[in-house]
Amino acid sequence: MDRLSSFGMLILRLIAGLTMMPHGWAKACALFSGSTQDFNPIGIGTWASLALSCFAELPCAALVAAGFYARWAAAILALNMCVAVYYLIYINSPFFPNTVVAFLYLGIFMAIAFKGAGSFSIDGILQKQRKIES
Repeated sequence: MDRLSSFGMLILRLIAGLTMMPHGWAKACALFSGSTQDFNPIGIGTWASLALSCFAELPCAALVAAGFYARWAAAILALNMCVAVYYLIYINSPFFPNTVVAFLYLGIFMAIAFKGAGSFSIDGILQKQRKIES
């Protein structure tokens, strides 16, 4: 991957990861305060749904921003956004403003999952070290 593409991936990772983290933080606060109210989009229970969403949106978003295991973390976030898009369309409508944001996040995290983190990431640094050692 050339430097310009890697720089583009850096910007994409930082913006997507850092803007997703406050969503995860709000869900973590709700989870640990016990105010889980009707959050059960996939039918596995309120606490489990909130915990899985919190896991995707907080530590996985941080991993994407740092570029460490970025493909796996972005895949988990993309799955989370698939659930969010489905839930928003099912409950509201395709033209609800939050649906557009969920679609944007879904596209960004899918792109990161397929393309990788780029050279300006922890994954990129580790990949360079593996090439030097072999």
